[in-house]
Amino acid sequence: MPVQDDLKKFNLEVMDRFLSDLIDVVKNDCKDYFVKKMQQSVQEAVYDEYEPTQYKRRTIKEGLQDPNNYKLDAEFDSNGRVCVFMKNMTRGDGKAFYIDEGIVTGKNFYDWKKSKAYYYASHGGFERDFYTYMEFIVVDDNELKRLIEHGMKRKGWKIK
Repeated sequence: MPVQDDLKKFNLEVMDRFLSDLIDVVKNDCKDYFVKKMQQSVQEAVYDEYEPTQYKRRTIKEGLQDPNNYKLDAEFDSNGRVCVFMKNMTRGDGKAFYIDEGIVTGKNFYDWKKSKAYYYASHGGFERDFYTYMEFIVVDDNELKRLIEHGMKRKGWKIK
């Protein structure tokens, strides 16, 4: 039995190392990829769909496309899948609140019901949920798979 216990311990150590390396690769090697996809999703799901009438967009300088406003984390869910969490931390101009919720849902934002965005959304128009849109463009993306494979190879793992 001692040999089996040693083998079990070794397997657990290998698995722990692999999982730790995988999270590290997703957080670090894939960060620029996720930033680019967040910027793309904001452009396509928000900026291309609606031109504001009650405020001026700050875009890449302190706005929704500013990578300095993005917070990225990754962890495993209860099923062992890697989950990436990306939050757009952009605050309203001179305001204490984050504007992502306002853009996605209309809550805690400017006079939502008087806006064109509210009118369009309530009459079967577009949604501005750039988080869901980003998830859509990232899932099963070959570029992300290549980044993970390359990062894991750099750490000594061969992924196929």
